Amino acid sequence: MGLLFIGIAFILFGLWGLYRIYDMRKNGVKTQAKVVNIKEKQVGTFRNQHDRNIPYFQYKSDGKTIESSYWQARNDSKYKVNDFVEIKYDPKKPDKFIILKDSGTGGIIALIGVGIFIALIGLAIALEW
Repeated sequence: MGLLFIGIAFILFGLWGLYRIYDMRKNGVKTQAKVVNIKEKQVGTFRNQHDRNIPYFQYKSDGKTIESSYWQARNDSKYKVNDFVEIKYDPKKPDKFIILKDSGTGGIIALIGVGIFIALIGLAIALEW
């Protein structure tokens, strides 16, 4: 039964992520953001660590300058300092944003797929198939 619940948790977490992206696209405030910095950060597991360049973007929200990193940047060389991109940010949490040309749904869909797989294995075990 444990695998079934873990699978369902993955599915629900993935669906929540898809909803957040949908909501941001629908209700977010559209503006231009400038890449102001790229910081190197180590990511990965204990055995498979590697450096990743995390872009930091700057934009205005209600007259305030916001600077925030884009956690979903998958292609390290995609963004360069002084590049401009079109974004939508959350008016309630202006430091949260999405880049309009980067859907960011690939990892979430993979998470849902893994959740379905785990849930099916858990269901098969529970039904003693």
